[in-house]
Amino acid sequence: MSLPGFRLTLAGLDLHLLPGRAVWWPGEHTLFVADLHWGKEATFRQRGGMPIPDITRHELDRLERLLLETDCRRLVLLGDLVHSSAGRSPTVSPQVEQWRHAIAGKRPGLDFVLIEGNHDQRSGALPESWGLTRLEAPVQVGPLTCAHYPEEVGPGPGLAGHLHPRIDLRRGPDRLRLPCFWLRGQQLTLPAFAWFAGHSPIAREPGDRVFAIADEEVLELAPERGESYRSRRPRTGS
Repeated sequence: MSLPGFRLTLAGLDLHLLPGRAVWWPGEHTLFVADLHWGKEATFRQRGGMPIPDITRHELDRLERLLLETDCRRLVLLGDLVHSSAGRSPTVSPQVEQWRHAIAGKRPGLDFVLIEGNHDQRSGALPESWGLTRLEAPVQVGPLTCAHYPEEVGPGPGLAGHLHPRIDLRRGPDRLRLPCFWLRGQQLTLPAFAWFAGHSPIAREPGDRVFAIADEEVLELAPERGESYRSRRPRTGS
């Protein structure tokens, strides 16, 4: 199956970094995504913030397209599926339930796995109708150690989320900010799947590889000449 994106070999595995902000492992028919933050807009509305349109349907449609395009049999969510308890609100939960029912008809037997993130732990129990298995990190998926926090993955090959990585590109006065996949050693950090989620700039160190998402492409970026390599403190509040 030909998919747009970047083919990355990690620990001998053929992984596809997709512009839809996901990692596809065709050998095991497994799709990985991180930081969906369902119900974030409902949280803002409940707290009296700026009016935000209901975008849950848009996010569910994006995920469904990936599931169907990849012939996925297992979906692994690397934490922060819901933003808060508002993710189970009357405006969000019914949409998820209807979507889950429709997916069950299109992808019978889909294994739907959530590895808990910090927002999931604060949000309480999720409806059984969502049909997912909820696990504490780290979780072994073949040779890959999977978690929400990168520091829970360890030195071996693994996938994580939480940091919402982005790369900042500069040319004179112009600046471009792009979400990215970030590989340090054998640890791959995924961008936030949520389209409206904020992303934080990374600081590359020697040996890091960065794969920027630009429209429908994933492009590996070489370090800029004279780039300052700095350590980056882990993000804690995503």
